Amino acid sequence: MGTLETLRGETIALDTAPFIYFIERHPKYRPWLRTFFESVEARQLKVITTTLTLAEVLVKPLRSGRLDLVAEYTQILLNTPGIQIVPVSADVAEEAARIRAEINCKIPDAIQLATAVRLGARTFLTNDLTLSTYRSVQIIPLNRLDDAH
Repeated sequence: MGTLETLRGETIALDTAPFIYFIERHPKYRPWLRTFFESVEARQLKVITTTLTLAEVLVKPLRSGRLDLVAEYTQILLNTPGIQIVPVSADVAEEAARIRAEINCKIPDAIQLATAVRLGARTFLTNDLTLSTYRSVQIIPLNRLDDAH
């Protein structure tokens, strides 16, 4: 499950963690994510995420004064071909409330999932195992990806 080949041609919704692991070079996930984001840049697949992701990824670098990371996150999220940042609309907020009522997740997670649903993504890449009970999109936890990339 979760090989890159099975995702090609898809629109993939991304949670915040994949961006953090990629940009901050997580030793376990970075190799697969590097190949994943190369596929995004090559337009072999499309990524959607919310403006909430940008807010979430910038907190730690701002607290620690890592303006280099702030710049890198901003550059990748806002300027990478194949990555679409979607604002949180009233439509998404209503869907998020339904999702939160259904699986009792946190509002940021519900907003991410609602964005995936509303924009037609069939897959959601995360590392939050608590979201795996949600069935309207395929939840792929990073820690369950194949080692092959």
